[in-house]
Amino acid sequence: MCDHYAGNPKYFEKALGIRAEMGACFDITLDLEDGATIGNEQEAAQWAASALADFQVRYGADNRKPGLRLHPFRHPAFGMELKAVLRTNAALPAYLMLPKPENLACVQAALEAINSLCQQQGISQTPPLHVLIETHGALAEVQAIARSSGCGIAVCLG
Repeated sequence: MCDHYAGNPKYFEKALGIRAEMGACFDITLDLEDGATIGNEQEAAQWAASALADFQVRYGADNRKPGLRLHPFRHPAFGMELKAVLRTNAALPAYLMLPKPENLACVQAALEAINSLCQQQGISQTPPLHVLIETHGALAEVQAIARSSGCGIAVCLG
């Protein structure tokens, strides 16, 4: 799997252009964590929601939609980001990426928040959750996280 992170319109458009030239050989993830300017989390989340809607208009709902990298579950922006993109009749991301979970309980709590909001908004097809293993606690519980319903796993050791 190859994933290109785009945290602003310029990088997103550049990634779309490269993918158009090369073919759909990599995924694009709108990055609200590392790609967003500190203090502008709300604006970044609104940009991502607009970018997803624009992508759907330009390329169709069934094309290789971008995913969305959220802030970690315990970050104050996490819930706001979910509410910005998981709305009734909104263009949904192909997947949600959860960075830096502390452990299995953190992943389960994030899944519960996502599923609850989707249910409230009448969203029947919840985007899958990609869990980015970046902490020692999550690495110690990686097998349990992998068995969690609705999760994919990416391991980042650094």
